[in-house]
Amino acid sequence: MKMKQTNQLTQLIWDFWRENRQELRQLKPLAKCQVSRWWGVLHIHCFNRELAEAIMAANGLLEKPIVELRLANKIKIWVDKNLFAVLPVDSDKMLA
Repeated sequence: MKMKQTNQLTQLIWDFWRENRQELRQLKPLAKCQVSRWWGVLHIHCFNRELAEAIMAANGLLEKPIVELRLANKIKIWVDKNLFAVLPVDSDKMLA
């Protein structure tokens, strides 16, 4: 049986918090989502609403590595193929 490999973007976010176990635990739901980046937007595709809500609850933890690594200027969370939420990334922090 082949194990699912962690997405590179997910791994970057996890690596940012690797020394903070509590924060890392809050971001573990990303493993069950598909994460991609396109045109300055980080897309997180969740399979159900509960997963999307867990990702939204960890938004502050998502934003910090996205800003520091300059990955995106907004986050879009999807459930199935429906847009669930659009979260801005504080671009002022990117300029600093």
